[in-house]
Amino acid sequence: MAEAFGYGRAGSADAFAAGVSAVVLIAAAYSAEVFRGAYQAIPAGQIDAARAFGMSRSTMSRHVTFPQMLRHALPSLANIWQLVIKDTALISVTGLVELMRTTDVAAGSTRNPFLFYSVAIMIFLVFTGISNMAFESAERRFSRHVDRGSAK
Repeated sequence: MAEAFGYGRAGSADAFAAGVSAVVLIAAAYSAEVFRGAYQAIPAGQIDAARAFGMSRSTMSRHVTFPQMLRHALPSLANIWQLVIKDTALISVTGLVELMRTTDVAAGSTRNPFLFYSVAIMIFLVFTGISNMAFESAERRFSRHVDRGSAK
């Protein structure tokens, strides 16, 4: 099919490049939307106040805009990261050898698939658990000066 449109074998990408490109493009699109929403969540008065103090754009971004954006964006970025981890299992469709493909091969060659799938599940759970703890730590760090208000 690709040759019909003028794409020969010399220009074709290998399975790794195709899989990584697909996952990166999808994650980048979601991340762009997350950062757009995080930027819009910053009150306009914050940016106006930074300009009134005479801050340059880079100083304003570093000290006012980015810390507030990160506080709003981190929960969604953690979700995107978890999706990226899970999407790597889909890359095996392109022929890239990864955890689930290796597990399928190992389970198929033995009579004990439960063992191999259990190990694969544990690897995914450990990796996502560690990632989740890292994102929760970052969320706490960037939200520590936020006034939550008092309950009435």
